[in-house]
Amino acid sequence: AFSSEMEFEFEINTISAESLSLAAFSPASNPVMLLVFLMISIFLVSYSVAFYRDYQRFVAANRSADLSEFWKTMNLMRFYRSRSRTMERFVASSKWALRRKHTWFSIIYHPSGDFMTSGKRLILLLVLLFNSSVVCALFVGTEQR
Repeated sequence: AFSSEMEFEFEINTISAESLSLAAFSPASNPVMLLVFLMISIFLVSYSVAFYRDYQRFVAANRSADLSEFWKTMNLMRFYRSRSRTMERFVASSKWALRRKHTWFSIIYHPSGDFMTSGKRLILLLVLLFNSSVVCALFVGTEQR
């Protein structure tokens, strides 16, 4: 079952001019391109909604009061982490972490005064989704051992 000999097997992928064709980028023949177009269209629609929502929030709100409240809450959560554990502190810290750090929920429920707007959070989410798609696309058609 075990041997001292090591075997390595690898292939080098090359891309030539014949490898690239217009059909490879057609959503009708390539489902990956359909997914990419779908992701970009959803991003554009949701980014415009997020931009409008952030703009309304910025115009309607008192920016200095929001910043002050944001940093007060941020410092309070740091204080909670350094003290004894209670259920009240756990719930408050969990809500804050969900609103501040969760990739999906923080787009809609981020705290006011936070420097990460909904638009910035959407761009980060798009980058994460594209990175995951690229990694999955790299493994399509390969044999896993």
